[in-house]
Amino acid sequence: MSNIAKSSQNLRWMDNQSDKNTIIHRINPVIKLVVSLIYIFTIISFDNYSPERLIPFIFYIFIVSSLAEISLIHLLKLSAVSLPLIIGIGIFNPIFNREVAYYIGSIPISFGMLSFCTLFIKSLMTVISGLLLVATTGINNLGMALRKIGLPKIFAVQIMLTYRYITVFMEEVNTTLTAHSLRANNKGVSYKSYGYLVGNILLRTIDRSQKIYEAMCLRGFHGDYVTGKNPKINKTDIIYLAVWSSLFIFIRYYNLSQIIGNLIIGEF
Repeated sequence: MSNIAKSSQNLRWMDNQSDKNTIIHRINPVIKLVVSLIYIFTIISFDNYSPERLIPFIFYIFIVSSLAEISLIHLLKLSAVSLPLIIGIGIFNPIFNREVAYYIGSIPISFGMLSFCTLFIKSLMTVISGLLLVATTGINNLGMALRKIGLPKIFAVQIMLTYRYITVFMEEVNTTLTAHSLRANNKGVSYKSYGYLVGNILLRTIDRSQKIYEAMCLRGFHGDYVTGKNPKINKTDIIYLAVWSSLFIFIRYYNLSQIIGNLIIGEF
């Protein structure tokens, strides 16, 4: 299966997950968005040299994915796309910052290694939490939630249309590459063909997007594309928000990893 086909399949998988009817899926989309934002902002608020303090935040991902009946392994596979960028950004930290922070036995741990591990954990958990939000909410409900918290309409519409029609773009790319492969006897794309292929894909996608826009206008599109439901906030939603927010704040200001470690050492 080609990379383009895999990407399309992953998007369809996300859409299928959002159609479930679990306790997490029934939470108000605005509440889930707010909890995810608090989670992300709390994670990125930590300094660059405390990777161990981020470990307790993994429980949020475990618990929500379990209650939502969503495969955490599949989410990890989807988030793997971001790993080259994350590693590329932080890989030079251990090289340029070799000052020793502490020793584990006889192994020196530098501040550069700590900052790299912190960046890696922060980025990975942020990406997974975003994927989990989309998989449990759906893009239409997420667009509605973004509008409710004050995001300008133009940005909400752009996010929703980009997510919804990125598969159309991938189909055009796949069609162009397949046609080129047949004409080139499966010899692959040569460097001389890149300019022609990119230009051809651009023209095809512009033409396709114009047709999509005209079809949307015929169906009553006037610059707004929010079709998600807007359920009322109930007691379950308030409890969900209160529990997670309180837990995030507690972990932020108290070193839960150290507390648990002291309890374990005290036991033995």
